[in-house]
Parts: sequence; C-alpha cells; structure tokens
Amino acid sequence: MSEYLNEDQRQLVDALARYLEREHPLPESGIVEVDAIHPVAASAHWAAFAHFGLLALSVNEEHGGIADDPVGVHAVMEQFGRHLVNEPFVPSIVQGASLLASSSSGEAPALLQHVLEGTAQLAIAQSEPQTDYNARNIATRATSKAGGWVIDGHKVFVSNAAQAQAWLVVARTRGSATDEDGLSIFIVSPQSTGIRTRDYFNIDGSSSSEIWLDGVSVSGTQLVGAEHQAWQLLERSSARANAALCAEAVGAMSAVLDATVEYAKERKQFGVFIGSFQAIQHRLVDMYVLLEKSRSLSLRASMLAESEGFAAAVSAAKAMCCQASRQISQSAIQLHGGIGMTDELALGKFVKRLLVISHTLGDEHFHLQRLVQLTRARLPSTAPSNRNAAQPVECETTP
Repeated sequence: MSEYLNEDQRQLVDALARYLEREHPLPESGIVEVDAIHPVAASAHWAAFAHFGLLALSVNEEHGGIADDPVGVHAVMEQFGRHLVNEPFVPSIVQGASLLASSSSGEAPALLQHVLEGTAQLAIAQSEPQTDYNARNIATRATSKAGGWVIDGHKVFVSNAAQAQAWLVVARTRGSATDEDGLSIFIVSPQSTGIRTRDYFNIDGSSSSEIWLDGVSVSGTQLVGAEHQAWQLLERSSARANAALCAEAVGAMSAVLDATVEYAKERKQFGVFIGSFQAIQHRLVDMYVLLEKSRSLSLRASMLAESEGFAAAVSAAKAMCCQASRQISQSAIQLHGGIGMTDELALGKFVKRLLVISHTLGDEHFHLQRLVQLTRARLPSTAPSNRNAAQPVECETTP
C-alpha cells in the first residue's frame, strides 16, 4: 500500500517496520504465557511508539496531536498485525484519544496530553452482558447528584482495563436502553470506591476485564463532551476502531500467507516440495485473493473516514476480513499439516489474534446485516419507472 502513502507516512512506516524487525521479533512458539494480570507501567515499546509519534496519529494539532490521519493509522496497524504487536493502540489511541479530543473542558484535555505522551493508557468500558453488538443497548445508569454523578452498572469485555490508568465509561444519563439519545461518557479512575473487577486473558494473550460499578461517584469535570450526546462520538470512534482492526487483520493474514508459502517451498512429500503440487498452488492463490480483497476494502474504508459512506465501507471491510481470516487460517493450518495444530509455530498466535479481531466490535454476520441496512437507507425511496420494461401479455389458455 506504499503507493497510497505520502512521504511523511512512508518514512514513518519504514522506520516502524525497521524497529519492529529489530526489537519486536515474532515469538518462537504459539504458546500463550498465562500469568496473573497486574497493573503495569507502559512497556518500552509503548514509549518507543510515543517517540515515533504514533500515539498522536488520531488527534489534530489543535488538541496536541500530529494529525487526524486514518490512512497513517491503517499503515501502522498493518505493521502491528504482521509483527503481532499486542499493545493497546486501538482502545487507547484510535478510540480513547479521539473521544478525549472531543471535549475541551474538565479533565479530558489534561488526560489526553498524558495519553499522547505515552504516560497513560485508556480502556473503553462500553459493552454490557445484554449488549451483544448493539452498542446502544446500555443499561449502566449515571444519576445526577450534588454537582456530579453516581454510576451503577456492569461492563464486560473491557480490553486493557487492568493496565489502563483511566477508563472511559459509557453510561445512560436519561432515556431507556437502546435509545441513541441519553448516553454520556465519564472518565473513571480504576481506584475509585465501589469498583469490582474480574480480569482474564483472551485466547490471543491480550487481557480483558469484567467491571462492576456500584455507586461510583464522579465529579462534573469527569464528563467527556456534552451530557446525553455521546452516541455520535461513540459511533464514529467505533467505526475508526473497526477500520484499524481490519488493517491489523490484513497485516496478520499477510504474515500467515508468507509463512505458508515458505513452508510449501521447504516441505517435501513423495520426494518433492509440496509447493510444486498444483492443488497446493491453487489453495495458495485462493488465500492470496482473499487477502487482497481484504486489503483493498480495508484501505478504502480508511480513506473514506471523513465521508458519508464511511460506516458502510467499514462494515464491508470487516465482513470481508472476518471471512478471509477464517478461510486463510484454516488453509494455513491444513497446508502445514499436523504441525499447524501445535504450539511449536507462531502460526497459532496469528490464528488466535485473527479470531479475536473477528469477534471485536461486530462479527461477520453483524456487519453483513449492517451493510445491507446502510445500503438500503441510501437508496431512493421509490424506484424510477422503467417504460421499456416488458408488459404482461394476456394469453388464451386451452382448458
């Protein structure tokens, strides 16, 4: 995709690729090391990303960033996917920083600067047990009280919550569940009174948390943006996050395909390399076609980030990436033979990461349905008449 990047973007991606090749080698096996989850300081990689300016790619200069650059984010996420970078770039930067940049008052601007400098990370607490992929289905309630709010609710699948210094909690300040109106975002400290968490690892080794908020008090300065009006911000940030996840999936699928091609060149069966078999070549070509379809739709989505058709483009890309990642992963495992089912290869980690991406912020079926809905909404209400259409002909029938 280098031909679509400007000179600054190309230099940034080239520098990042060299850094990851040198400092972030692929794991020697697909085994996920499971240990207790503890709050930790930002990693050395996170500090390096801040030095590169990656943490400022989703925020304009007026808010302290470099530029709101979806194509630059896309290129960065492709590199992250190819190198299995397991850092909270999407929740902290693509979603969190852009949400904080929408608020010019309260604690948001100061917290945003810490995020851009790499000294703070964020988690987005939006999903709930009943939410599924309907992001409007929020039952967590924030009740106004003495110049602030008291939050009660239950959040699930909160990525990076155990490591984040601040959570952006979505709560309903008026209306009922599934209403677009009445949603608000609050900055909540993980150390606040009334919070209980259950931390766990996902199958790809990333961490998530389940959070219970019982009478958690927040001040008026912890509100992000306008009260009751958070839905459009959330919808936009979720679409940006999905576009970034699609780019990461493309990078991961590229690595899977490359590894499979190399294996086909090295593995012998019946005294010859399996890559010489026509059936294997056909399978590799099918994998390549799926990858390029995903790459094209994902890049198109990122390039349309400021256009009216962005939401539909994102759903088309996510549905394609979900389908392609499943088929490419299955083909890669099959072509590797028995070793593809073991933890001896890093292939397993790519497959697990792709599986997690496919079920984050909407799976294939959800985005196919959403694409149909968005496409129908843009069609004219009445189809134009076709005067040249064939007219029914009355025929006599023989009894």
